[in-house]
Amino acid sequence: MTEQNRPPGQDQVPLEQQPEEEPEEDVIDVTFLDRVLAFLGLIYPFSLAVDKMQELLQNTVGSSVNNMLVLVCLIVFLVLVNRVAKMIYALRKRK
Repeated sequence: MTEQNRPPGQDQVPLEQQPEEEPEEDVIDVTFLDRVLAFLGLIYPFSLAVDKMQELLQNTVGSSVNNMLVLVCLIVFLVLVNRVAKMIYALRKRK
């Protein structure tokens, strides 16, 4: 069919062929208090784990790998703090 012979409405995709919209995740508005509590709860055990990993790796690898390990652990720690803060917020706000 050419553009001139196409009936009106033919250029639209039928409803059954349109991609479905993904439902949005529930947005949790985490407060500063939740983040502080999560940070304080995780900092000591996480720092002990990083120290132990550095101690074990010090003999086998160089300091540059140790520095990369610390950077990766810091990123993982921040992600973990955010997740724990969301859990703390959900526990505080549950009915």
